[in-house]
Amino acid sequence: MKTTFFQKFARKDLFTLCLLLLSQAVRAQGSAGALKNIGTWVSTLGNAVFAIVVVIGLVRTVTKFIKGEPDAIGALFQLIIACGLWGGFQLVEDDIAKLVGGKGR
Repeated sequence: MKTTFFQKFARKDLFTLCLLLLSQAVRAQGSAGALKNIGTWVSTLGNAVFAIVVVIGLVRTVTKFIKGEPDAIGALFQLIIACGLWGGFQLVEDDIAKLVGGKGR
């Protein structure tokens, strides 16, 4: 008796379903590890970008103060606001980490 396409497809689906049910714990641990790695990379990348932007802003601000430009105070306020935003980002990141079962910082 020749098997049809649908019978072959059903066998593959049944086999896949069994694999999924048997390996749920293993897949859950793998997913959690992958999400933790992604979270670590996002946090590291965000901190690196912030550090680069702050150094550029700091150099720009100091240059404006040395030259006596009138918008030097504005650049200083922008730098302070950027640091405040970064601090807020860190607080939110820690809260989310604690919410999903992580340690935070």
